[in-house]
Amino acid sequence: MPSEPNESILPKKLLELAPRLVREAIRIKEGQVVEVTLTGERRYLDILDEFTLEISRLGAHPTIRLNSPTYRRRFMETVPEDYLRKPPPQMVKWIDDIDRHINLLADTPDFNPMHISQKKMRYHREAQKKITGKIQQRNVTTICIPTVELANFCGFALETIEYRLISSLNVDYSELRRDCRHLAEEIRRKKQTITLCSGNGAELTCCLGDRQVWIEDGRHELPAGLVFFAPQENTVNGSVFIDKLNVSGRLVQNMMLIFENGRLKHSEAEDNHRVFIDLVKKSYGDSEVFAGIGMGLNPGIDGYIGCDLLDFIAKGVVHIGMGSNLLYGGSNFSDLFLRIPVADPRLRINGDFVIS
Repeated sequence: MPSEPNESILPKKLLELAPRLVREAIRIKEGQVVEVTLTGERRYLDILDEFTLEISRLGAHPTIRLNSPTYRRRFMETVPEDYLRKPPPQMVKWIDDIDRHINLLADTPDFNPMHISQKKMRYHREAQKKITGKIQQRNVTTICIPTVELANFCGFALETIEYRLISSLNVDYSELRRDCRHLAEEIRRKKQTITLCSGNGAELTCCLGDRQVWIEDGRHELPAGLVFFAPQENTVNGSVFIDKLNVSGRLVQNMMLIFENGRLKHSEAEDNHRVFIDLVKKSYGDSEVFAGIGMGLNPGIDGYIGCDLLDFIAKGVVHIGMGSNLLYGGSNFSDLFLRIPVADPRLRINGDFVIS
């Protein structure tokens, strides 16, 4: 008799969520060709099985890929440089046949083996541009999977990451889309003065102008639940109070930021102010410029604990951004995009509170 499969090392609750995520969040349709990649080690293959089986049950056609960090390191170590420079021609053609891409992220988001030469890394990145560029132009959804690797990257215990990730994935996606759409329409409809009030009497004003309002309701990233907009940078004036900001594991506490015409003019904090200043100063480009305002709407989790991966989608968390905002229709160019949680946030549009 065949032996029973080994018990999965991933939480059962996570595996059971696959049908909801495929059907309600990503909304795969019959007949679609769907590429599903596991970016993680082989021991997490169970989650890949659950997704591809559910896609097949819907009458869609999954193609499975394994993007193992162990293999990637060996690939970079042993393949001659001349071959690293050549993109796989079959993949360049094959991508045209794919309707949806799903990336199950079970590894750290910043794969960067330090012992590999920068030249080899550059050759490989340049060769992959023809592939990654085409993928990014299509429908891509990245889903974070609670693993030891991801927990270590975030700097939290695995139990904490498991609880917050699974809770934030296990939501009513129809309701979440409705809430995101409603808030975005409120912001779009009243395109005049937007006021962000925060603790200690701080108040910041800005104007959206003809900029877009971006919604993340599960189409591109999971967990989801975020509305974000980049106002016209030169209209941003006033102050924002931050009670705590996690910068590389160090908490900057009780910080006040003052902006004038979109640029940071003054900042002060009770603890670790230098950590914040160094991060901004060491970044290039528009690192000191206001980037946008984001509002979390995910009902599965709440509150800021210092985990960038999840905090900013949590219901009730409002944040500002500094640095690059080109992806959101802004004009800032920088290697920094810093999300900063706002203390006691209240958002007012033309005098009416939409978040209080």
